[in-house]
Amino acid sequence: MTRETSWSQSRLESLERIYAFLDGEANDEAILAIKEHLQCCPECEREYKIEALMKELVRRSCCQEQAPQDLAERIRARITVERTRITYHRE
Repeated sequence: MTRETSWSQSRLESLERIYAFLDGEANDEAILAIKEHLQCCPECEREYKIEALMKELVRRSCCQEQAPQDLAERIRARITVERTRITYHRE
């Protein structure tokens, strides 16, 4: 395994933890670990801030309107495809 491959896998795992944290999907133990890590890792803290800002911007932009059902279904399907792709490429 090369250093670049290792970094990429580590990066993907960090992003998954950040997304789970932001989406309220992390358990209490994971939340504590993520918060502690963010305090000592500027790179992950920066990524967290970017993702948190994006999530907030989307929330603000969409709070007045509801997506059409077919759009919501296409988005969910695309998320599933991307998560599968990310998981597959990690292995």
